[in-house]
Amino acid sequence: MQMFTPKVSVIVPTFNSAKYISRCIESILDQTESHLEIIIIDDGSTDTTCDICKQYQVIDDRVKYYYTKNNGVSAARNKGLNIASGKYILFVDSDDCLIKSCLKTCTDIMESTDFDIIKFGYVSENEDGNCSLISIDESRKFSDNINTLLEYVDSNKYYSFVWNMFIRRDTIGELRFDEDINWLEDQIFSYQCYLKSKKILLIPDVLYHYYRWNAGSLSNVKDPLVIAKASIKAVSYT
Repeated sequence: MQMFTPKVSVIVPTFNSAKYISRCIESILDQTESHLEIIIIDDGSTDTTCDICKQYQVIDDRVKYYYTKNNGVSAARNKGLNIASGKYILFVDSDDCLIKSCLKTCTDIMESTDFDIIKFGYVSENEDGNCSLISIDESRKFSDNINTLLEYVDSNKYYSFVWNMFIRRDTIGELRFDEDINWLEDQIFSYQCYLKSKKILLIPDVLYHYYRWNAGSLSNVKDPLVIAKASIKAVSYT
């Protein structure tokens, strides 16, 4: 039985992801940072996703699987946040996977600094198997101007994804995804996290593998060109 409190809670919302979920889970279990928990929230899958996840839960007690009725990705992520016990939070889409050094790189930085959020680079793969690396030239710190941050992440294709954002749990606090919004809801959540943060760090390390070609993903809007158009006006400043 796990005898430590996990440093990182990795939240994985999933829906009918039997074709991809093993790849995702394996990439998290294979991390060089082992003090973690994987919280899988199954949003009413009707394929064999449940069977696959339960097998991993038996094999490794860091895997925690929860089946819920179909309420959407925001509700799934919120349930994950309510369950999470780690000091840091990372969201992973069930059709994507982590680069092996992801959690170790981020936890090392967080443990030695006072940054609230780390955003990192990623591999973007299309349906033909062609990959591109999305990364910046050097680390960049932001501490006061959210508009400058948004301009920078958009111009460098880091965007306001939740899956390339490593967050202190205390920064999130009681903040949750709006379950009444089903388009760009993760961008709004990201903006709200930015507004709660005192210091944000963007690093050049490529730590996530993002597959653009799975149309059946629970996160159904994954086109960066669309996401870049999300407006900061959607965020409440109160």
